[in-house]
Formats: sequence, C-alpha cells, structure tokens
Amino acid sequence: MQLNDKVIIITGGGQGLGRAMGEYLAAKGARLALVDLNRERLDEAVAACKRAGGDARAYLCNVANEAQVGQMVAQVAEDFGALDGLINNAGILRDGLLVKKDKETGEIKKLTLEQSLGYIADDEYVEVTPKSIRLRKIWLDPNDRKKMIRAAKAS
Repeated sequence: MQLNDKVIIITGGGQGLGRAMGEYLAAKGARLALVDLNRERLDEAVAACKRAGGDARAYLCNVANEAQVGQMVAQVAEDFGALDGLINNAGILRDGLLVKKDKETGEIKKLTLEQSLGYIADDEYVEVTPKSIRLRKIWLDPNDRKKMIRAAKAS
C-alpha cells in the first residue's frame, strides 16, 4: 500500500497504540493528524512522528463530542488539503460505557452490545454473527461529514 503523502487522522494518537501507529505510518511518508485530549502527549507524539520522517500535526478533540469531531475533520481537511484515511483508535473499554441520552426527557440509559450496534451503525458498516462482530471496509468521501461521523462511531 502506498502511504507516501496520504493524509490520515489517528484518534488517540497521543499515546499507546495510536502513537505507535503514527510513528509507523510517518516512517512510510504519511501526513498525520494526531487527535487526543492530552496536549503534552500529542506534542511528544508529533515530534516522534517527525523524527520518523513524516509530517504530523496535533489536534485537541474529544471524539465523544460530535460537534468537536466535525470541526476537527474540517480543520484537518483545510490544513492538509485532503483526507485519505481514519484510524479510530481513541476509547476506553468498560462494561456499560456506551449510553444514550433521551433527547426529550434527558434520561441516561446504558445500552447492551446489540442496542449499541443498532444505535451507532447499520448493515452498511457492521456485520454481526453469533461468534463475531465485523466492521465492513467502507470507502469514505471526506466531504460527506455525516458518513465520516457514522463510520467513526461504528468503528
């Protein structure tokens, strides 16, 4: 796969797997938008990616906030002039973490895995079998904001 000059967003890019993927892709010549909540770690990751040979920039964003995600994606596209890929790596794994807020009553409800998949994605993105949950490969148009956000939520 040719990664030279490809613009890739990596959420959770300030540390751990996100940073490691960033450094790997930077060494392949990718241009990276590293997204995280921790400015200090983002700055360290950007410096590491530049040392590895790639172009990288830091973006502070809470990926749980749809408005922030939309603004961040638009800013990345403006800054780099393109958007070729997304690695949706940010997250915390805890039982019952995914919740839904009722827009009318404000009540917060925990979602089961089945409810979560039905809420955040449809058959276009997710295939559920008795033994696995598979995200389908999809091609995204960086100008289709709604599809970008739904794909990020599904992953």
